[in-house]
Amino acid sequence: MEPNYDYIQKGAKIWCYNPEIEKKKDPQGPPFICGEVTYLDKNKKLLEISSIDKKIRFTQTLPMINGEDINIDDMAAASDICEIDLLNNLTNRLNAQEQFTNVATTLLIVNPYKKDETLYSNEKIEYYIKYHEKNPPKLRKSNEQPHLFDLVLISIENLLKKGKNQAIIISGESGAGKTEAAKNAMKCIIYYFQGESKEERLKNINNFNSRLESEPLEKKNFKL
Repeated sequence: MEPNYDYIQKGAKIWCYNPEIEKKKDPQGPPFICGEVTYLDKNKKLLEISSIDKKIRFTQTLPMINGEDINIDDMAAASDICEIDLLNNLTNRLNAQEQFTNVATTLLIVNPYKKDETLYSNEKIEYYIKYHEKNPPKLRKSNEQPHLFDLVLISIENLLKKGKNQAIIISGESGAGKTEAAKNAMKCIIYYFQGESKEERLKNINNFNSRLESEPLEKKNFKL
């Protein structure tokens, strides 16, 4: 089937693959570059865009569906999406100090490679616990800020209220932050289940943190 290139029109903004990466001149550069179509030859399927001074094949392009400045909490809420929309959205959100992005029930976490004491703080757990207590699923805002703690508490809620077994699968490349995510998911679970008062929860989670940092993550280190 012939690909649909209806999105390629003179004056339209589109994405195209970075030719410098293809030539291996700039392997660390952005994989896609956006620009406005300034020249178009539909017969030869060639075009030029404002940001690249060379002719580009139609097959090297992608449509700009959600705009260059896309910043969506949940990518599943977008009317349509392509690879570059996802990558560009994650980049824009990270630049805005937002490491978490939902894709329906999947949570994407981008490692910022810098320490943020507030990102996984006990106060942040308290915030999401109170949010879940006050807002049942049907009344929750669809644009509530994504967070690992939110995902963990949804799993706990499904386990306790719906009686459904839950599994949180953490995957990623080396250096993506899998260990940190697993540690803080456990931190949230322990915080939720141990102690009824805020003071008791703070004490228990601090003890859990010290054990987790100094000992292997084994079942003997904590009890639910």
